[in-house]
Amino acid sequence: MAAAGVILMTFLITGRFKVAGASSVSKMHTAWFTHQLRLMVWRMLLTLVLAACSPRQPAVVDLAPGATVDLQGWKLTVKSARWLAPDAYRKPSTGCGFLAVEITLENSTGGIRYVMPERQMLLLDPQGSELQPHPAAGVLAAREQGWLVVQGEIGPRQSMAGAVSYEVPLGLSGWRWVFRPRLLGSRVEAVLDLEGLTVQ
Repeated sequence: MAAAGVILMTFLITGRFKVAGASSVSKMHTAWFTHQLRLMVWRMLLTLVLAACSPRQPAVVDLAPGATVDLQGWKLTVKSARWLAPDAYRKPSTGCGFLAVEITLENSTGGIRYVMPERQMLLLDPQGSELQPHPAAGVLAAREQGWLVVQGEIGPRQSMAGAVSYEVPLGLSGWRWVFRPRLLGSRVEAVLDLEGLTVQ
């Protein structure tokens, strides 16, 4: 269908498209008919382009603490979500706290893969706005719990354990943690509802 539309548009633009039996109709009718065909072709092409470029909503896989999910070559386990105690040098903004999401991530493929928390492990607020990991919270997670940030290269059949940490409002109603298996264009994402799951 798309190829036929492109061919038809080419004939129209170059002027090589001839309406069958044009000699038997008036020139005005021929011009009108050609104009309508051109509009039809452009509308069809515009529809195809918009359909190809419009973002698709990814499928959602629900996460539960302690359960492992297989997601496009990753095996992901969320172990806990924990508030971190600030220290003298790292304090959250007023009304906020530092939250660590403890995970284990395994590369279940036969090749080397890379993970970037700032693109693949995000918090979503109730309106769907994204929140990236917070560096100070990551330092606290490492010092307080011994959890390093899960990031970088992971070899075939290898796993990495640690946490990804954020600065978030103390009330987590409607907040979700999201893992996207690909750096770009993930068609599926794993989602954990944070409300009621955090521990001190």
